[in-house]
Amino acid sequence: MARYKCPFCDFTSSRLYSVKAHFKAVHYPNLTKCPVCGYSSIKSKLLVHFLSQTDEEHLTLAYLLFGRNSGLHFRVKKKLRDVALRTLRIKE
Repeated sequence: MARYKCPFCDFTSSRLYSVKAHFKAVHYPNLTKCPVCGYSSIKSKLLVHFLSQTDEEHLTLAYLLFGRNSGLHFRVKKKLRDVALRTLRIKE
């Protein structure tokens, strides 16, 4: 069974959703700048920043922050999920 790891700490889970919930509860409240490139802004603009980038690190953060009812097109959600599955999966 695949396991997934939080990109900021040692938290792991067999469910990607658990990593997403953990990230939102533990790391998102303290997020004031982009951990990938250092871009600093208010939280709502930080979410737009993650989506506007094309590298896997930014897209993974976008996946971790956006919810089911975010209004994103289903193809965008699928792409974000596919990227997150690749980058957060623990290689055994």
